[in-house]
Amino acid sequence: MLQKQFHEELASAFDDHCRRLYCKLPQVEWDVHLDSQRSAAMAKWHKIVLADPMSFDVCRMHFQSLKTGLQGGKLQDDLRNVFSSKSTSTLHGRAGPMMRFLHFCADITEEVVYAFMQHVEQSAAPTFLRSFLSSLGFALHVVGLIGAKRVLDSRRIKGLADKCYLQKKKTRSRLPLTVEELTTLEEIVLGYRGRGLPDRHAAGCFLFMVYRRTRFSDMLNVGRLDFEAGDDETGYIEAQVARSKTSFSVDRKVRLLPMTAAMHGVTTESWGKAWETVLEKTGITATHGKPLLPGRTPDGWHTLPLTAEAATSWLRSMLQSGEHFQEDRIKSIGTHSCKSTILSWMAKWGSSPDLRRLMGYHVADKMSTMLIYGKDNTSAGLREIDVILEAIRQGEFLPDAKRSEMFPHAEDAAKLLESQDQSGFEGYCSGSSSEDSADEDQPDHLAHEKAENAVLGKWDAGVDVNKLPDQAVYFRHPLSRTIHVQEAESGIRFTCGRDISKSYISLESRPQSLLPICKQCFARFRKAHV
Repeated sequence: MLQKQFHEELASAFDDHCRRLYCKLPQVEWDVHLDSQRSAAMAKWHKIVLADPMSFDVCRMHFQSLKTGLQGGKLQDDLRNVFSSKSTSTLHGRAGPMMRFLHFCADITEEVVYAFMQHVEQSAAPTFLRSFLSSLGFALHVVGLIGAKRVLDSRRIKGLADKCYLQKKKTRSRLPLTVEELTTLEEIVLGYRGRGLPDRHAAGCFLFMVYRRTRFSDMLNVGRLDFEAGDDETGYIEAQVARSKTSFSVDRKVRLLPMTAAMHGVTTESWGKAWETVLEKTGITATHGKPLLPGRTPDGWHTLPLTAEAATSWLRSMLQSGEHFQEDRIKSIGTHSCKSTILSWMAKWGSSPDLRRLMGYHVADKMSTMLIYGKDNTSAGLREIDVILEAIRQGEFLPDAKRSEMFPHAEDAAKLLESQDQSGFEGYCSGSSSEDSADEDQPDHLAHEKAENAVLGKWDAGVDVNKLPDQAVYFRHPLSRTIHVQEAESGIRFTCGRDISKSYISLESRPQSLLPICKQCFARFRKAHV
């Protein structure tokens, strides 16, 4: 039934290329495929350490244990334990340069290594020698390669690697997607461009990456999807990621990374609701060990995930169908464009660097695990993103325009940025947004508040609500939605000292969720331990 459905749909813009790529691959489960890759990586490192066993601490300790009779296992078992917290891709990446060196010589001395680097200087890629030194550092710290420290401390070796690296082409970051390009993807998911289910699902995955601000590999590893839609176009997609690039510590590897995406993008309709329907029709389910975007075969979906290279080709093919697509952008667009898009808009909007790092899943080391893996800690950023998307839909914010034209309704862009309200979590992040005080157009936030309450429930933002005066009057900024407090009804200023203008929205009562709040207004009412 599912195969018939695929043939009845219009052909995918990417099917021909994707079928050629995947039709020869065996239909094996992703977990099995990953296990086989892991075994291959372990075999490589087994060969590397056996090239000169006594040069590696892991081998010398293994043989010493055998000699004393305290251990009777195999060296492969020790290697599996040593590499247990390292990713398979890291093991493969670090093994390649080491095996290339061992093909030249197995003697790890400064003189031999320098001779090897001179030998490959002209023929290797400009980045190879740096990768080789990284492999030596990996071998030094993980399996105890004797002599590697002296090599890495050598100034001539480091200088030669730097000289070659400077010959590489200048790094060009992937361009963020434009509003027009996101409109094209959303219209594909919504079914307005006559595309089949494969294209509609792929477009949904790319939009999921955009509004979730995440990498392609994180999207593939989604283990659960919860669509929390409101009564209208609002809502969020809650996801859990099992394997992520940010999971570089043992503590993070045993945690599920929560990620949230807005279901309402730059168009008037909810792309998230449409994608939920598409997922049901394709039969693809988000579960651990199954890729969210598999490859394609003539008979339907493959069991293995789409590669990043193939995904980039698919993304470009769909964007090129847009009426206003600029062909000169095509080589600068890739899967990483999806992650950078919203973060780029936040920077143009004026969001604080701390909040942008948090929404990109990067924060200070001392607080990273608590923040990144805390589901509710990104709530302030999500609300700011909602404000940005609403401003884009209303034409009040044009992120693709020139700097002087991004806020078409602002009388003075400089004054607009200076008057931003700061909001967010005190101590490590804050958000900001703004609006021209002369603009009388105010969006209806009722539906947004319903979605907010559904996700957050009661949230005091570190405020002791029992300390708040009974006669206090609360206001919201029309765009940033920052909550201000006025203690006396006859007052003309908020507690923070800002003037109360007509653009602020008066609230009937204290909001259930106190976020985002003006830190100055609520400073006196903070909980003692905060």
